[in-house]
Amino acid sequence: MSSAVTVREVMTREFVGVSEGDAVVETVELLLDEGAECAIVLRGRDPVGMLSERDALSLVTSDTDPATATVSDVMSDGVIQIPSDESLAAAAGVMTVLFLV
Repeated sequence: MSSAVTVREVMTREFVGVSEGDAVVETVELLLDEGAECAIVLRGRDPVGMLSERDALSLVTSDTDPATATVSDVMSDGVIQIPSDESLAAAAGVMTVLFLV
């Protein structure tokens, strides 16, 4: 039996979830209320992207009106998923490869 620490042992199970059609301004207010730095964007129960503080700030320099912008206008597409029984070392390897590309 392996003594490697798994993702399950250290992961956080709580997250802020929003929909693609939610208003960015309301989502930012939710993030501030929850003390969160990002929200997982869900289509039904499926994660399809993420809205980070940086994504929300991108509205400042865009032509999109922040008052009418939706999460889908500024979110980052795709979500990296790692099985909870994966070792932390393996998870770190996946993230290193993805972020160096």
